[in-house]
Amino acid sequence: MGVHDCEHGEDAGVRCAPSPLGSVRVVNGSSRYEGRVEVYYDGKWGTVCDDFWDDTDASVVCRMLGLGDNGTAVGCSTYGEGSGDIVLDNVRCLGNETDLYSCPSNRPLRHDCKHSEDAGVQCLNTRAIRLVDGPSNSEGRIEVLYNGIWGTVCDNLFDMNAAYIACRSLGFNYALEAVRLGGFGEGTGPVILDEVRCYGPEENLFQCMHRPPLNAYCGHWEDAGVRCAGSTPTPIRLVGDSSNTAGRVEISYKGHWGTVCHDDWDNDDATVVCRSLGLGTNGIAYRYAHFGEGSGDVILSNLRCTGDESDLMACPSTGPLNNRCLHFQDAGVRCL
Repeated sequence: MGVHDCEHGEDAGVRCAPSPLGSVRVVNGSSRYEGRVEVYYDGKWGTVCDDFWDDTDASVVCRMLGLGDNGTAVGCSTYGEGSGDIVLDNVRCLGNETDLYSCPSNRPLRHDCKHSEDAGVQCLNTRAIRLVDGPSNSEGRIEVLYNGIWGTVCDNLFDMNAAYIACRSLGFNYALEAVRLGGFGEGTGPVILDEVRCYGPEENLFQCMHRPPLNAYCGHWEDAGVRCAGSTPTPIRLVGDSSNTAGRVEISYKGHWGTVCHDDWDNDDATVVCRSLGLGTNGIAYRYAHFGEGSGDVILSNLRCTGDESDLMACPSTGPLNNRCLHFQDAGVRCL
């Protein structure tokens, strides 16, 4: 921390591209599951007219937002009148589209509507994932609900990041293993998701990058599964410093204390440690066994927390005991 050969004349910046065509959001609702529908077009957010607006159209919006496959259409500016352009009118989705712009409609900005006709949606807040054919309720073949039909997930690119998202969406704290090659038996019905690539902040598998649903190059012998754990917080402690607000990070796994590798270790990871210990919401990450080398197993490595998690095991990583780290790489934190 603090070691560099730079001056402020070398400060980095970024230019972000506008959201792509087809982006959608819901606003003015009492939760993220409902609100006025707004779409992004030509660099600006605008609304959708409620002409021909029905539950099929609403379900496409909910699917785009990763909020399930069932939506209820709401019209007459129930969630308040928007501003700016009315972008879409006469939307007539078939229900299998993954993008609202893929549905038949008037051309963008061609309408005969006022904002008193702005369309809205209510997405059903239901958990569209389950584990099947496992020996317990925390492990099994992953099945997801799409268009009212349960199907499987292909194991192409399915890794521990995806396993974490699946487990968290099921109410578990972390994943023990991403199971491949039909490890919990072959499912039936369609293979719904393929090439799932998750990065950590997603709330369900549909929010991860993936091929369009029902476009999998897989057979059921490639059905993915998962082993989840942790319905209670992971025991964690700080060791090796005279204060109780800093030290080497150690966690308890299967009844034994071990350390965390410093690969990818940063302040977001450190902040999760501090929050889980009740030591505030700001942490500074330390590397190279700054607080001394630990003993026992190096349990976690390559943690990529967003900083909002309340349990270190809930962060994406390579999985418990799946690393080649040594104790000179033990991670530490100082909580502010």
